[in-house]
Amino acid sequence: MIILLDSNIWLEELGLNSSLGSAIRLYLKQKNAKIALPEVIKLEVEYNLKNKIVSFIDSIQGSYNQLLTLFGELKEIVLPDDRDISEFVSKFFSQIGINFIDIPFSLEAARSSFLKIINKEPPNGEKNQQFKDGMIWSHCVDLLESDDVIFVTTDKAFYMDREYKKGLALNLKEETKSKKGKFSILSSIHDLLEQIKTKIEISEHELIKEILLISKDSIQNVIDKYEIEFIDKPSLTTKVFATEHSNLAHVQYTMNVNCKSLTDSAFHDAKYQIQGNCMFNLDDKKFSDFHKQGELLSYEEEDGKQHVILNIINIEASISSGHKTMYHSVRHPIN
Repeated sequence: MIILLDSNIWLEELGLNSSLGSAIRLYLKQKNAKIALPEVIKLEVEYNLKNKIVSFIDSIQGSYNQLLTLFGELKEIVLPDDRDISEFVSKFFSQIGINFIDIPFSLEAARSSFLKIINKEPPNGEKNQQFKDGMIWSHCVDLLESDDVIFVTTDKAFYMDREYKKGLALNLKEETKSKKGKFSILSSIHDLLEQIKTKIEISEHELIKEILLISKDSIQNVIDKYEIEFIDKPSLTTKVFATEHSNLAHVQYTMNVNCKSLTDSAFHDAKYQIQGNCMFNLDDKKFSDFHKQGELLSYEEEDGKQHVILNIINIEASISSGHKTMYHSVRHPIN
């Protein structure tokens, strides 16, 4: 499977670094899919991205200057300079963490696009000439020789009668019929997510093993202090989230174990619970970076009311001095 994203998609989703884009990258990795990157799209995105960043900085700087006028004294803000911007834009695509199919500018694609302009065929119109779009379409047709292709664009020039619901323009659809791969056109990144999403398999057995290992001391303390014993195997519920890294998933877990008191007959059908989160590496299937969020020991009384014996909530806090460095982080629910 090959995905081709139009320029507007790259810019709207900030290079697939948005919450939704992170989920897309994770699923693409799971499917071993690749993203095609024509040079005409790469150059357009880099140019518009640079302008977008400059616009962000100008807006922030302007607001800061107004605040400074009002307050008279503020801490200096540090924003990217021209060199920072140029360096970031030049490395923009290489740092996304995706397998790209780089497609250089070609005379064949340019010729194909020019002929469509002459014939006034989509993606051109009676009064508009879309040379870049024609080249992108030529690349789509070439890619169909090797694999299925999904093209994601909000540009109505590619759609029949310029309506998304009608699908691909007839002349363009005709060009795909004799090709090896299947062609799909989608008008949003949401539609792409629905089409490529797949279940992320996590071994509950392995995760329970890890939780029991890292919580060994605290579990033993609870057993000794409250004189209980486990009477069943642990059960597990999980929620999985895409992160800013395409090979890492964030997992929230709740582990429950049925237990009973060795000394108190009223203390029956009790439940011991551990809540926490960790990271799951999609490449080597290993768990890491465990954080326990809480422990709960409770049982039901005869009237059905829950009686809580132990309830510990762990709150992570960090102390820093001076200006704190912030880091981009994504937690987008999947599965």
